[in-house]
Amino acid sequence: MNHNRNTPPLNAEVNPKVELLYRQYASDVYGLALSSMRNPTDAEDAVQEVFLRVLKNWSHFRGEAHVKTWIFQIARNYLIDVSKRKTRTRRLALEMSRQPAFDQLESIIEVKDMLNDLSQNQREVINLRIVHDLSVADTAHVMQCSEGKVRTDTHRALKTLRGIAR
Repeated sequence: MNHNRNTPPLNAEVNPKVELLYRQYASDVYGLALSSMRNPTDAEDAVQEVFLRVLKNWSHFRGEAHVKTWIFQIARNYLIDVSKRKTRTRRLALEMSRQPAFDQLESIIEVKDMLNDLSQNQREVINLRIVHDLSVADTAHVMQCSEGKVRTDTHRALKTLRGIAR
């Protein structure tokens, strides 16, 4: 699936706002799903399901949070549901348009291995805060926890990563 700004979502004609949101955030949702599911096909399916839920629940969006935060919360809830329903053997899948140099590939594998040593919450915090550049407040909203917990989990995750890297 091509997650660029030119790919329309399903039923885009029903709600042009959702089409715009899809174009803006599908790649981010795909990245979040891929980091959780570690399977590109499952991640693509998750993107479609998340945006179907966005379309279905658009009338319930109250604007209390930024729309990106709302979409990430829908994505997170979906990924939690999938995780509860299925237990999978997760594979490390690297998809790149070109083969990186061996030392770059080795570094990527080392970083992924380091992230696997974190708890699920710590991985999620690092993913939302660093990879997707969400604020502490938005991350707390997506994870349905306090900002203090986000700060604590971020601090502990980075401390753990520093310890592993030594």
